[in-house]
Amino acid sequence: MNDFKFRLQPVLDHRQRLYEKACGDLQSARNFLEAKLEELSRLEQEELLQREDLKRSQSGDMDVSEIMNRIRYLAHLVESRKSKQQEVAQREQEVCRCFQELIEISKDKKVIEKLRDKHLHDFLKKLLEHEQKVIDACALSRFVRTRVDHGQGEEA
Repeated sequence: MNDFKFRLQPVLDHRQRLYEKACGDLQSARNFLEAKLEELSRLEQEELLQREDLKRSQSGDMDVSEIMNRIRYLAHLVESRKSKQQEVAQREQEVCRCFQELIEISKDKKVIEKLRDKHLHDFLKKLLEHEQKVIDACALSRFVRTRVDHGQGEEA
């Protein structure tokens, strides 16, 4: 009577593993998003520097071919930035998807945990009732013995 066994413990263990995996997936997705955001920031910074450098170089004496090369490089940076922005948007969606998945897994896990807690509460209640019955039986036995002992002493 003293051992509590939750029959759905393997299910709860599985849900715990799914929860831990989902937490790891979410963290990985966030880390990947952060890396993409840093890359985007570097590209934006490089684009800004190249624009300023191009403005400065246009005011001075510069070969037309050099200016065209810089414009091409700037166009390449703009395309790279747009591509990186799309990657960032995809990574943000991935983070949202992982977060939603984590929420669903967490809900499923909590349902089983609440069921386990309810079963544990019921088990402890039954155990307490059993202990109370044992205590009552001992008290009754002691009372009867005392009564019998006390009753025998008066008859003799």
